[in-house]
Amino acid sequence: MKTPRMKHITWIWQIIFRDSFNENFFDKESKVYATGSQTAMAMPISMDIVEPEYKAIVLKNLVNSITAYGKMLTTGDVGHRYLVDAFYKNNEQQLLFDMNKSG
Repeated sequence: MKTPRMKHITWIWQIIFRDSFNENFFDKESKVYATGSQTAMAMPISMDIVEPEYKAIVLKNLVNSITAYGKMLTTGDVGHRYLVDAFYKNNEQQLLFDMNKSG
C-alpha cells in the first residue's frame, strides 16, 4: 500500500513526465503525437498523458487515421497493447475488432 508521501511523489513524477512528454512529442497545431503512427498516438492516450483539453481530438485523429488507411493494424508488438487499452478506455472496441478481422 502506498503511503501519502509515496502517492505525492508519484503524482509529482506523473506531472513532470506528462509535461515533458507533451512538450517534446505533441504538435498542438495538428493535434498529433510524434510521427502520428498508431503507436505514437495510442501510447499517450492509454497512459493518460494527453492533456484533458486535447484528449477527444487526439483520439479522433487516431481513429480517423486508422479508418483512412483501411483499418490496417500497424502498431507492431510494442504498440498493440497500448492501442487495445486506449480503445477500451474510450469505447472504441468495435474499431479494434474491425481492425483485427480486416488484417
